[in-house]
Amino acid sequence: YTMQYPLFFVGIVLGSVILQGAFLLAPLYLRRLFNILVEGTRNPETVHALYMVLVVVTGIWFIEWFARRIQAFFITHTQARIMAQLQIDGCEYLLGHANNCFISNFAGSLTHKVKQFSRAYEVISDAFIFQFIPTFLFVVGAVVILFIQNHVLGLALGVWSICFIWFQMYVAKLRQPVRVQRAAADTHITATLADAISNQNTISLFAASTYEKNVFRAVIDDWLKKTIRLW
Repeated sequence: YTMQYPLFFVGIVLGSVILQGAFLLAPLYLRRLFNILVEGTRNPETVHALYMVLVVVTGIWFIEWFARRIQAFFITHTQARIMAQLQIDGCEYLLGHANNCFISNFAGSLTHKVKQFSRAYEVISDAFIFQFIPTFLFVVGAVVILFIQNHVLGLALGVWSICFIWFQMYVAKLRQPVRVQRAAADTHITATLADAISNQNTISLFAASTYEKNVFRAVIDDWLKKTIRLW
């Protein structure tokens, strides 16, 4: 779906690259600024150097702000279009099922799954754009800069980064079954509540309000346990 909008995808990635480049460059020039101040020499050359450093840092911060705005523009238009298309495709796919599918599942459960299908893209896309890409670029940039300054420290940071990434992937794999269970419990909540609302008249006629409340409370307790375990 993302590749249907190649220009927007390029804009998002390019914005991330510019942002991380600005994050890495700004501290280098700020260090130079403080070095000049520490020297304490007062002459026209020093004042000119300070002004030049301030101009460069201000320019970097402006580029960072501009890149963030451009990235936000592309993200907004890309995610909105794709999420809308995912909901349309999810509806079409759901309506193509046999009648037994609709008899065996609550309407609220099916509705929630279609909504979560498009919502999942937003979550994955945000994680990729705001976490994976910036972290990858920042780590690579930090390792390269540190390696230029000190080979031993650069290699140590690179090895530590690889080990940390491997550990995070291992933990994420262990948590995946719990995520699936929590998503199923979340869907069960929507299904139970939708069923109770649609059968409100029947519940009132047969005085089954207490029973329905206990059923919903049990569903909530199950969701709560799985959520706490996941978090």
